[in-house]
Amino acid sequence: MRDEIAEILRLQRQYSALPTPAMQRRGLLVRRLLPAALMRGRARLVRALGAHGEDLRAEGRDGLGSKARLPWTRFHSRTRSPSARQGWYCVYLFDAAGEAAYLSLAHGSTFYEDGAFRPRPAAMMARLVAAGRAVLAADLAAEPGLTLPFDLGGGALGRSYEGAAVAARRYPAAALPSDAGFLEDAGRFAALLGRIHAAEDAGAMPPAPPPERIEVENAAAGRPGRGLGGQGGGLPPRARAAVVAHGLAVARAHLEALGWTVRPAPRGQPLDLVARRRGARLHVLVRASTATAAPVPLGRAELMALAERQPETALLLVRGVRLDETGEEVLAQGGEVRLLAPFDPGPERLRPLVSEYAPPDPG
Repeated sequence: MRDEIAEILRLQRQYSALPTPAMQRRGLLVRRLLPAALMRGRARLVRALGAHGEDLRAEGRDGLGSKARLPWTRFHSRTRSPSARQGWYCVYLFDAAGEAAYLSLAHGSTFYEDGAFRPRPAAMMARLVAAGRAVLAADLAAEPGLTLPFDLGGGALGRSYEGAAVAARRYPAAALPSDAGFLEDAGRFAALLGRIHAAEDAGAMPPAPPPERIEVENAAAGRPGRGLGGQGGGLPPRARAAVVAHGLAVARAHLEALGWTVRPAPRGQPLDLVARRRGARLHVLVRASTATAAPVPLGRAELMALAERQPETALLLVRGVRLDETGEEVLAQGGEVRLLAPFDPGPERLRPLVSEYAPPDPG
């Protein structure tokens, strides 16, 4: 691990957004060689994580398209953190100047929007980090250096990584430990991560907000996203497309099982499906989401279309969609279906952030 981290830091000083030979080598180190070196200590990390170590994984990223200024390599429970945008994990970060690497215990601090990773709202991250530090209070008190601020020098994205850390250890480029030292620290951080997961199981940690909630909070802070009214918001394009396609397929099957004949809405309309049954008609808005419970973002065009078609309207929710991103294709599966018909998003349930609609409680 020492050799891989030392070389990554040297290559940081040759940073380019283009795939130069130096950046291609850095990508190989971050994405393949450092994770492989880390997993040579897998048995130790699994023991440290305890019940949450059986699905231990390691991965790295150095940018989608343009090369990232701040690459990373992480180890994590695949169940608890299926992507770097979700859940708690341990991650190696490399500062922009190539002066130091950090091992950080952190929560996913970004979401994907308009072709780039963007920070989650600061207040949201502060709540998660405060809860994590409360769980690890005794450990952090015994080793105060783990909570010292660190500076990656990577602008807003770097600050989001810094603000997501519950604990971090700094490794100066001029004084890197041995492989054994790196693995000892990794085991220590894995044990801390295990305690975070145990606290989650016990209900002592706030749940991570779903992507839809991130979009709403960003809109309230004056940072609305392009896809705010759409399905699968806050996800990378491939995952979003998988959620949308799955949601429409599930919606169609559900309506057909109820005896409706279903067709796509005419091109250019903001609603999704038109269903007919024994002379009745429904204009259906479909919302598919990985969240199990969250407000539903509604765009202005959708609100107008619903108002014009009352009472022949419906909202069909497919919630709790599961994503499998382990293969070349992103697969969307499952989800709980809920049909609201007729659907009239009355003002008593609309909130003025985007707007968003709060469905009534079932039953």
